[in-house]
Amino acid sequence: MAMTRRITRLSLLPLLLLMLLIAPAGHPNALARTQSALEASSQVSPTNTPPACPVTMPNGSTPPGEKPGLNHHGNGALWTVLWSDGTILATPDYVLPNGSIDMKFPWWRGASVVGPLSIEGRRLDASAPPVQSDIPEGYSDAGFQASGIIFPTEGCWEVIGKAGNASLTFVTLVVKVAAPPTPTATVVAGNGEIANLVAAPTSSTSASVPANIPRTGQGQQGDSVELLMLVIAALASVGLLLLRYAARLEQSKSNRT
Repeated sequence: MAMTRRITRLSLLPLLLLMLLIAPAGHPNALARTQSALEASSQVSPTNTPPACPVTMPNGSTPPGEKPGLNHHGNGALWTVLWSDGTILATPDYVLPNGSIDMKFPWWRGASVVGPLSIEGRRLDASAPPVQSDIPEGYSDAGFQASGIIFPTEGCWEVIGKAGNASLTFVTLVVKVAAPPTPTATVVAGNGEIANLVAAPTSSTSASVPANIPRTGQGQQGDSVELLMLVIAALASVGLLLLRYAARLEQSKSNRT
């Protein structure tokens, strides 16, 4: 009987340890800090939020003679390549000395479209000069055409490409970033021309943070919680094993008597 009682007491030790481990989570100071954070976030004025930009998402329409791609965008007459989430992340390599952003955009004309390419654009969310375009010579008035679009500032921009009697309009958000996003993508046109377009992250929440930025305290706290859950599971298993062993000893003793 003494042995059984000792084992039963030992089986209660994991439960006591669980209570000690879980208790700090419900400390009044922790609850107060959480409440303060919620109150602070509720005091943020909605007017401080930048206006939404109705960005154009690529529709995946494949240009003539090209392999299918998720970033392709077109209307059957003109095609180009857009960022996957509609936001251009301009690294310092794409920022000109005057602060404007110069990005490469490939274009494709449909079989029935003939004529030089022209590009125009305006900012939708604020007053700014119109976009400028760099359309190099050496291309015919049909098929593929390389180009560069120079955005004077960051912001929400509407861009219109025109060739012959065809036009293609899209809206994109231009944002300067300090570090290059990951992953990057290179679009190769049918004639071998390389459009150095950086692919936007598929998950704007996680992939937009460069890998060289240290993990925040929230991430470290998540690791601590995960470790705590593993310890709790291990202690619970030990407690169950001890209780089963005590029950077997009691049953064995009863059978003998």
